[in-house]
Amino acid sequence: MGLTKIYYHQFHGNFNLKENIKSPFSIDDVGFDIEKIQTANMKNALYSKCPAWNHRANRVFSVKSPIDILLLINTEEKRITSNIPQWQFDEFTAGIFENGDWCTEERTTIQLTIPKFLFWTNDKNVWLEQRPTPFTAINNNLVCTNAWFNISSWNRPISFAFDVVDTTKPIKIKRGDVLFELCFYPKNLDNGILLEKQIPSDDFIDNVEKNVSVKKYLKGFANSKMFKDTPSKSSKCPFSFLFKN
Repeated sequence: MGLTKIYYHQFHGNFNLKENIKSPFSIDDVGFDIEKIQTANMKNALYSKCPAWNHRANRVFSVKSPIDILLLINTEEKRITSNIPQWQFDEFTAGIFENGDWCTEERTTIQLTIPKFLFWTNDKNVWLEQRPTPFTAINNNLVCTNAWFNISSWNRPISFAFDVVDTTKPIKIKRGDVLFELCFYPKNLDNGILLEKQIPSDDFIDNVEKNVSVKKYLKGFANSKMFKDTPSKSSKCPFSFLFKN
């Protein structure tokens, strides 16, 4: 079994990526490390000895909230009040809503920028899935939205978006609560996943900011990158297909 190395950085904020990358949440003991579920609270579960569960869990990690969060929702006024200071939720740094339609009487979806992560890898065709964990519906009154993309060919930050289970009740999140899971899919699913903290370079951040903004101008262009295999250099050898895995 091989290893797929993936680099990551935790931060917060939205528009000014270069400035927000210097987030205090990247400091040890301020922001929580991403923890493999095999070593988290599931390690003592009865099914933790099952090889089928372990094979899957070998690439699944849990993400915890680095702060306490309390949100109260008024669907009629499309308004949310919070215990978080206003500077973290103004139009320049986070924005509770992607747009006003996210808070309706039928459904309220909220996108926060805490916690927020950036992932990248030198390996080809590694996919990242962000998915909910069921306990948040009971403990926190929320369910994380599910999404995935190829981090080998497309890099952008992932933030925390969720549907509110019951809008008549508050969303209560305590520091250390597990909010969602991250699952990595390398080309070879037998590979283990090695996560390594790293501060991204300025050039890399520049490319990430371009990736985030391109969809404003070219609809569908991001899709052609996010969900495609990593391009590889073509070989001049006419028999190169014989050596492909």
